[in-house]
Amino acid sequence: MIAILALALALRSREMLGRCRTPRAAAGSRLYFGSLRCGVELRAINPYWLFFALSLNWVGDIAALYAGRLIGRHKLAPNVSPGKSWEGSIASTVASVVYGAVYFPWLLKMAPLAGALALTCSRT
Repeated sequence: MIAILALALALRSREMLGRCRTPRAAAGSRLYFGSLRCGVELRAINPYWLFFALSLNWVGDIAALYAGRLIGRHKLAPNVSPGKSWEGSIASTVASVVYGAVYFPWLLKMAPLAGALALTCSRT
């Protein structure tokens, strides 16, 4: 069912891109559907790759949220997103790298740890 929905959305994205009135809307559509396409490709390679990518994002976002609320004092980009802080961004990076170092070798035994750390650092 998810594959059918993804295919329908991908086909519809071409139609939607033609109707976008602003470059921002077109970029947003491409970003969303591009992410969906990458998820489908990761799942095709190995389901654990998709799980690792999603869980890495979740860990980073959760760490950024709690660290930003607890100790966040310095705003990252107040005009774009007033709730973001430098402290939350740093916590997100640290949590993602630690999570990648711990769980990547466990989830994907065939990949080297150096590759895991490079992937987790490029996430942020």
